[in-house]
Amino acid sequence: MALRSELQSVVDALLARGSASLSLDEVAEAIGELSVSSDEIDELLTAVAAHVSIDAEPRVGARESLGRVLASARVLKTELGRAPLPDEIAQHAGLSRESVRLALLYARTLSR
Repeated sequence: MALRSELQSVVDALLARGSASLSLDEVAEAIGELSVSSDEIDELLTAVAAHVSIDAEPRVGARESLGRVLASARVLKTELGRAPLPDEIAQHAGLSRESVRLALLYARTLSR
């Protein structure tokens, strides 16, 4: 499946750095405020990983946030009857949207 143009631009910008590896922080910062689904994160990580390695060691905050994010996501999924949006998880967990996004990227990378 092809990435939508905004995400392809993120991939292109990351690869243009010419680095042999990227951190999850760099990927999260490149995504910025774009609204992305879990499937799109997978596609983006796959596209980047085809060219450079991704260092799955996040900043300390992502590691600590991951437990709160996953717990909130489980509760919200039960309450809402659907997968919660990152903003909903952030509000429920008392975290910033960036912290949630980074924790989710960390989780997706670990599950690969």
